[in-house]
Amino acid sequence: MPLSLGQNSESNRSVSDDADRLAKLFEKAGGPVRSAASQAHTDNDKNNNGNGSPILLQQVILRPVQWTLTRAVCPLLNGDLTGSGNGRTTISLARNDDGTFNYKTNDEVSGTATDKNNRHYIFFYTQNLYVDSGSGFIKTPPFLFPGPRPPYDVHGTDVFQLIPVDGGTAYTTNAHFKARFNADGTLTDQGGVFGPNISCDPI
Repeated sequence: MPLSLGQNSESNRSVSDDADRLAKLFEKAGGPVRSAASQAHTDNDKNNNGNGSPILLQQVILRPVQWTLTRAVCPLLNGDLTGSGNGRTTISLARNDDGTFNYKTNDEVSGTATDKNNRHYIFFYTQNLYVDSGSGFIKTPPFLFPGPRPPYDVHGTDVFQLIPVDGGTAYTTNAHFKARFNADGTLTDQGGVFGPNISCDPI
């Protein structure tokens, strides 16, 4: 059964733990956005082609991904797990009909994993993030790719799936986050929901 932000089924988990988890989900999308900086100007010229498209800037990033997950973090595992694969992130900056801006990120990762008992797995990960910012966008040196100016709203999904090939545990983690980043730096939850095994998402 999913858990809403601020609720928990474990006595040692606090509301602040859930808030930290939500913030970490957002941070996962922030890394690819920042890494797009070096090619931002080139993509901007390519997409501003005068054809009426609302897309002002788009960046596709390919990257290797490695991760390790322990039983201490994810009790569902039969043993500590190490995975590797390839990721593809697409970031799009667009103009809304009312003249404000938004950006979307789509992150996809797939690969294989092996546990300490030499069992093998296939994994898939997807995150879709949408940021709507009526306050415009800012550039934070040294990054050229623009980021949202607070206050702004964020919502999206985060899914990790582990599939055993020759034994081991299969599971899926799910999260839907919806929040507002305020101008003073605080975060206001607007209905984020996490599955009970979200700690088993290693990416």
